[in-house]
Amino acid sequence: MATRVTAAACFVRASQMKANVRAFAELDPDAERSVRERLGSLVDEIAEAVSVAWMPLEADLRLSGAIAEVAGEAALRRVAQGSVVRSAEGTLLGPFHRALLALGLTPATALSRAPYAWPLLYKSCGKIRVDASGPEGVTLTHLGVPEAMRAPATYLDGIAGGFEGAIRVGGGEAPRVEVTRDGDEVRYRCRWT
Repeated sequence: MATRVTAAACFVRASQMKANVRAFAELDPDAERSVRERLGSLVDEIAEAVSVAWMPLEADLRLSGAIAEVAGEAALRRVAQGSVVRSAEGTLLGPFHRALLALGLTPATALSRAPYAWPLLYKSCGKIRVDASGPEGVTLTHLGVPEAMRAPATYLDGIAGGFEGAIRVGGGEAPRVEVTRDGDEVRYRCRWT
């Protein structure tokens, strides 16, 4: 049975939202300007939020929706990749990044930490499980995906772009993540060169 959680019951860490806005730099200047215009005061609300605070998922849904509408799914994935790369340099995911460097950073090790990083970024938004891991790919399953995250077709593609960012953080080239939806479960088949 599908998980029926509304957007109002799901949250995203403000520091991740700030990284999302910084990643607008991945867009061409006209698209960035248009996205910022569509979002209006939301960009200011994100900038003013305390980094460790939780923001409603609705804010991230609006943000990713504006990017997808203005610039398309490929641009949404680029922004999501850039957001994760920026987060790996920051205070929230930086400790994970430094620990992975000590362990021997690869795309597979970066993605293997997704179940531990997920609750730092999302609250009441399901869980991530590593199903398969190897030197050429990792398969992740997002369990109990709330309907609020599944409803906009592009939102899960943005999450896939975030996993592509984790591949880049791990040193992988040409990241690609295929998304397969099955009720309230979503599989992310992650590959790189």
